[in-house]
Amino acid sequence: MPESVNKHVVFDDDDPGASDDECPSVEVTFDPSSSFRRKSSMVSSEIRKPALPPRPVRRDECIVHQFLESQRRAANKGAGSSDAGSDQCLSPGSPSDNSTTPAGDNHHHAFHPPGMDGLGHHGARNPKSRAIVELKSLEKDVNGQADQQAWTREMTKSLSELDLTQYEDVHSRTLTKKQLSDMAWGVRELSRRLSSMRIRFRVKSVFLLTKVYDQDLIPKTREVTLWLLDKCRDVRYTVYVQDTLRTNKKFDVAGLVDEAAKTYGNPGEEEYERALLDIKRRLKYWDEEMCRSRPQMFDFVITLGGDGTVLYASWLFQRIVPPVLSFALGSLGFLTKFDFDDFAPTLESAFSKGVTVSLRLRFEGTVMRSKRRSARAIRSGASDEDDEDENHTRDLVEELIGEEKEDARTHRPDGTYEILNEIVVDRGPNPTMSYTELFGDDEHFTSILADGICVSTPTGSTAYNLAAGGSLCHPENPVMLVTSICAHTLSFRPIILPDTIVLRVGVPYDARTSSWASFDGRERVELKPGDYVTISASRYPFATVQAEGRRSEDWINSISGKLGWNTRQKQKSFKDVPFFPEEDSKLRATSLSIRRGGNCPNSLEVLQQILVPREPVRLYLITCLPSRASSATRRVIGSFGEQSLVDFEHCLYREAYDEAASSYVIRSERSSSRTIINYNDLPEMTPDEFEEKAGAFDADQETWWHFEGRIPDTTLSCIRHVRKTQPKARISVEVEKPGRPGLPELAAEADVVFYSRSWAEGRGYQSPEAFLRSETPPKVSLALCTWGADGAAALSRSTKKEEECFLCPVPKKAIAVIDAVGAGDTFIGGMLYGLVCQSQSWDVRRKVEFAVGLATRKVQQEGFGGLNAARTWD
Repeated sequence: MPESVNKHVVFDDDDPGASDDECPSVEVTFDPSSSFRRKSSMVSSEIRKPALPPRPVRRDECIVHQFLESQRRAANKGAGSSDAGSDQCLSPGSPSDNSTTPAGDNHHHAFHPPGMDGLGHHGARNPKSRAIVELKSLEKDVNGQADQQAWTREMTKSLSELDLTQYEDVHSRTLTKKQLSDMAWGVRELSRRLSSMRIRFRVKSVFLLTKVYDQDLIPKTREVTLWLLDKCRDVRYTVYVQDTLRTNKKFDVAGLVDEAAKTYGNPGEEEYERALLDIKRRLKYWDEEMCRSRPQMFDFVITLGGDGTVLYASWLFQRIVPPVLSFALGSLGFLTKFDFDDFAPTLESAFSKGVTVSLRLRFEGTVMRSKRRSARAIRSGASDEDDEDENHTRDLVEELIGEEKEDARTHRPDGTYEILNEIVVDRGPNPTMSYTELFGDDEHFTSILADGICVSTPTGSTAYNLAAGGSLCHPENPVMLVTSICAHTLSFRPIILPDTIVLRVGVPYDARTSSWASFDGRERVELKPGDYVTISASRYPFATVQAEGRRSEDWINSISGKLGWNTRQKQKSFKDVPFFPEEDSKLRATSLSIRRGGNCPNSLEVLQQILVPREPVRLYLITCLPSRASSATRRVIGSFGEQSLVDFEHCLYREAYDEAASSYVIRSERSSSRTIINYNDLPEMTPDEFEEKAGAFDADQETWWHFEGRIPDTTLSCIRHVRKTQPKARISVEVEKPGRPGLPELAAEADVVFYSRSWAEGRGYQSPEAFLRSETPPKVSLALCTWGADGAAALSRSTKKEEECFLCPVPKKAIAVIDAVGAGDTFIGGMLYGLVCQSQSWDVRRKVEFAVGLATRKVQQEGFGGLNAARTWD
């Protein structure tokens, strides 16, 4: 090897007013010695990347590397041009070029297609371009920096205009430290840029990936396929589905093709026959070999499943990765960002308006096999022959960090894998611990006695790494996470390393057993003594489509919602005090409990208890809740129990908020009175939002809509919309707060009205019967008024205009009031049960008696649980 020469750089201050003593020179020495990068798996630090001649343009370039190439050339141009107007890049042969640019790049220019010098607000309009960068999505300075302009132009070129140098088929483990750092920095910088803009890909071929053995997902895959093949699409997409679906009965290829053709015309018509042939040509089938050999055939990938399905997509596309849009149909969903219920508008927006792309770091893992050669064979140059006695004396540490002779190749590569989650080296089927050595670059880190070791990407930090005790890590961190699995020492803590290190995990020659390496939980390879695995940052990141404008929020929401990260009950809401405090006084509470609030949720909890499976009633809640991933939303939904009958899909989730509406209840032990203080920071539901949610219900359905009377103007608009769009619907409303304007108008629009005692007394009445007879609107068929310990009154009007008014008292036996909070909501839940489920079986008096009895049972216990324990009304 050539003799190493130290390189010196001296920084000297040219300030003429300073003395040499005041401003000493700073000398920085770069020492290239002791690199010891293995010839078997790496190149030495002074060797430049091989320069390959330019090749004809091919479409099988990873789109990420098209970005990186144009970005690199633009950076070279900006650094090397003495003339601001020059488009020439530096030639690698010039003395000022210290980069590792391949020799074939000196003929490239920063390309300006006609009309591209002043990019319009809608990006490039080249009809043959593969993608369009939507400039509206960029920052205020739409032109950006020089490198951003360059790769924006490069991305909008047509296939005939692309002229990229072939990216060398060099694995990242063979890059020098500087090359690996430059590559990793380029990918990170590109990811940062891409996450702030929207790119519209010209999609023609769509790759559909799902769990073909999950029978619940096959119909959903069929639905998406039919949508893509429909006549309404602006582009005649070619759809690739897995070859096993060709004969799947649920997928029903023949029926699918027929359904899609019917959107063009009726059977027997010429349009139908022509469409039938066309759709058969556009519905194609993929297998794993096609993904390996011809990944450039696919413009866009859609996955239907969970995180495992996304990992399978990464496994299929080892190098070239089309943008991957994932719909959440699995159990966790750290990588699946989109709701399948909205797949049609999501895909329509992605294809027509563009997407925001996030690049996920992947690792390149290579299995290196020990070449079984004896020491004598190495010296004499004899052929490869195993010599167990000599091999037993070999030392893996010495081979991997010791000085290596030019003609000595101790290991050979045996398979390379691109992984998204983690590489695990463990004991496999062996009953004893695995014994491995861990190396980083040219250093021996440590020996490991454990069940195994997990080397994870930031994306995989929430998977095996977390289960093994590793740290959570944001996916944009440029790191490698190393975590032992059940180490035989207490001091082996997880470590986090930069992604510019090349790690090696090897099995020493004197290990008792082999170890096993797995790559994203799929390929499983035996590592015999002397073998090792190299792990380095991959040059091929995984391109995922993310929700625009939610770069970090998605990850935080995921670990909070999926893992319950830092979730705890907040100490507030319900306080018991000996007596009601006077103003400016201090009083110690005797107890504290936390409950879910809200009149409608309370009534729904009561209803779901007293319903039985044979009663064909579905319960829905339409309200405003905080972010889906917030602990407050999980508490609200979880309070209904694991077997809840309530559907929350029609709720409005305010993603920018983390706290639900709160009620602080102060209850006096002396008098059992209560004072309620409400706080709600959530934006209220608007009439337009309600109309959108109400549109999900069929106009021909028989529905019952129950409204709280909190915001009369909005509620009145909602009631009138239901009246207009759902003629079979019945409506009930609560009128509680005295003096609140607009509540009489709400009562006039309803079929059933629930009045409170405070409302009646606020209107000047001393009995519920007198109030109902005087105040019930003429169109109301049933009005009810609760009266505390005296029960409830009802006024019923029949179709014959007959009117009946009566008081239903509380049962005469002595009642010990324990918790009166929610008694009115329980009464409403009982009445709704009678009105909906027992409308033909019970008369009005029986329904009111049932509701009063249910409310009476409620005040004798804490909370709403167990109200159906004595089901005596069947």
